[in-house]
Order: sequence, then structure tokens, then C-alpha cells
Amino acid sequence: GNAVPNAEPAPATRVAPTSLEASLQRLRPAGILQRPRGKPGGYLLLRPASDVTVADIVMALEGDSTASARESDETVQSPYQSVTDRTFQQAAHAWWSHLASIRLSELAVQARQEMEERAGADMFHI
Repeated sequence: GNAVPNAEPAPATRVAPTSLEASLQRLRPAGILQRPRGKPGGYLLLRPASDVTVADIVMALEGDSTASARESDETVQSPYQSVTDRTFQQAAHAWWSHLASIRLSELAVQARQEMEERAGADMFHI
């Protein structure tokens, strides 16, 4: 496919081109994007959009935010702390499971449909 120019998605996403570029750079080592050689520049997906999940992208950009830091000492947690920790771990697991169920290709279809709906809303018939 054709490479998407570096600054093209910035206005659509309302992200500053420099911030977008920094994010795109972090997707390269994760095996999601590559920069094609040559003058045009931009980025290409390394895998089909149906093989990339939102969880893949979030993990590449943010890391595993659910990884809990364990205390180095072996302090026994109170029952309340134990229940609270378990509750948040379950919520984090559900969040990651949801993100892993959403494919980049699905987001592209949804965005295309919404653009078509918005374009249709601007039309009227006499």
C-alpha cells in the first residue's frame, strides 16, 4: 500500500504533528509501522490492519499500565487492600481484553461509515 505522509493524520486526529510523529516512532519497534525508504516518507503498516489490535497500539505507546508494582518487602496486606487490589486487577484485565478485541481494520470501517453518515447529513433533497 501507499505510505501515509507524516503530517496527514494530524488535523483529523487533532494531534500536533510533532506529538503524532513521536507516537508513530514508538510504533516502529513494536512491529506495527515501518518507514519506507526513499523520498516520499510517511509510514506503512507492517501487518494487515485486521492483525493489529488497539491493545497492540496502546501497549506500544504506553506500556503495560496494568503491571502492578509489588512491594519488595513481604508486608502482609490487609484484607481491604487485598480485595481492592484484586478488584482493580480484574478491571484492568477486562480493559485489556476489550482493547484486544478491537482490530484496527474495524476502527477504519467505523470511521469511514461515520464520515459517510456525516456527509449524507449535509445533503438535502428538494
